[in-house]
Amino acid sequence: MFVYKFIHLLSVFLISFVLGLMIVFLPVKLLFSFIIILSLVVLVFFQPWMVFVMVLGLVSGLDLPGFIPVFGAVRLSDIFLLLSVLFFILFFRENFQKNSKSIEPVAIPCFMYVLVVIASCFVAYVFFGTELRQIFGELKHQLYWLLLPMFAVMVVENGVYKKTLILMLVIGLIASMLQIIQGIFGVQLSSSVGTYQVAGIGGDSVLRTNIGKFIIIWTFLLLCSALFFRYISSRVALLPLVLTILGVLVTYGKSLWAGVFLAFIFLFIQFNIKDQVVSVSKLLFIFLLLVIFVFLIKPEVFTSVIDRVMSVGEEIDSGYSLQWRIYENERAIESIMNYPLGVGLGSAYRPQSVVDINVSDMVRYIHNSYYYMAVKLSGIGLFLFFLVMFRIAMLSVRFRKKLNAIAHKNQYNKFDIVIVSIYPPLLVGMLLYSIFTPSLMTSDGIAFLAVFSGIVLGRVWAFDGSKS
Repeated sequence: MFVYKFIHLLSVFLISFVLGLMIVFLPVKLLFSFIIILSLVVLVFFQPWMVFVMVLGLVSGLDLPGFIPVFGAVRLSDIFLLLSVLFFILFFRENFQKNSKSIEPVAIPCFMYVLVVIASCFVAYVFFGTELRQIFGELKHQLYWLLLPMFAVMVVENGVYKKTLILMLVIGLIASMLQIIQGIFGVQLSSSVGTYQVAGIGGDSVLRTNIGKFIIIWTFLLLCSALFFRYISSRVALLPLVLTILGVLVTYGKSLWAGVFLAFIFLFIQFNIKDQVVSVSKLLFIFLLLVIFVFLIKPEVFTSVIDRVMSVGEEIDSGYSLQWRIYENERAIESIMNYPLGVGLGSAYRPQSVVDINVSDMVRYIHNSYYYMAVKLSGIGLFLFFLVMFRIAMLSVRFRKKLNAIAHKNQYNKFDIVIVSIYPPLLVGMLLYSIFTPSLMTSDGIAFLAVFSGIVLGRVWAFDGSKS
């Protein structure tokens, strides 16, 4: 008994002593970051499934770059990705052995895609002499595809599946609030914040960020789908819809808005249009109230949104951004013609121009995701990507038909039909958005696609396995 009390008191003393030293010598930001990281690690040890969702939240921007320190090119989300792999091996090995068939529909193209990624690293290093740090800089984005099989296996269990969706919804709403705090109230929380000059308001500007843009859009479409199915009431959905719509609005991204609008239309036409008139009318009313609210609270935001919409024609005629993208695409086509097997991850695809002097990494970067993928991973990598996405989309469509066929029996998980209903629309919207952005080759875009695709695969297998 004495020994136990002694060890207990000694532990309290040592912890207090270490924390005291940290408070005295470390900056507040670093101390706060340490506490957050330690808390997250302790939490996932008690709830291992949470580490997988945390990876998605952190890579989406909830680690607030510039607030939580990074280690060179390694972000907190990268550390948690490696931690998730470790936890998957330790805690979900039996689940993988039991539910590995969930990834069978895409196993072969996924395996071939992995081989292409490995080959591209070899090509970059051997044939183009690319530095290892440059190769790793682009390879680490591809590692987020590991989330696909891990989620596919994990969400087969109904209990983990429901808790995962709830946590993802919470992350989506938190990301929306962070967007609103920065974009409307002007409180800068992240270093990855740009500004947009407001036209006609005395040189004022607004903050524009992309924290959690994909998870926010997913949350918005999920709420709309549940509303269309009448699984939730408009009263329950009101506040979350307000937060997500505002979260998307203050990105000031024209291509993102276009992708969201297309995804919403694609979702809407899946339902009986006459039955959804009331629901859509409520959504339009909410949007109108938001416009009035934003105009009263901060007119600069309202003006910026209008300015961004009206600038589309000017951008097409003489916009520098569009001209630069055309230049990138032309150089990318030349690279594909000269190196049909790709230049490899991390390699430059074009010579340096005058514009690149201050940002040398631009010679490795293309705004268009499809050119980006074809240049780095060759046309084979691009084809395999589309093959995997098309396969999962078709599975989701067939899965929804199965669920509709037994809807009158009420013998299925209502979460499932909501999830599979938004997969094709969200995929279409994201593919449109990726024409103008490198999302399919960045950590947040890959992580989101991997997670959502894995969830669909897991639930398809959970349904088919239970029936068989």
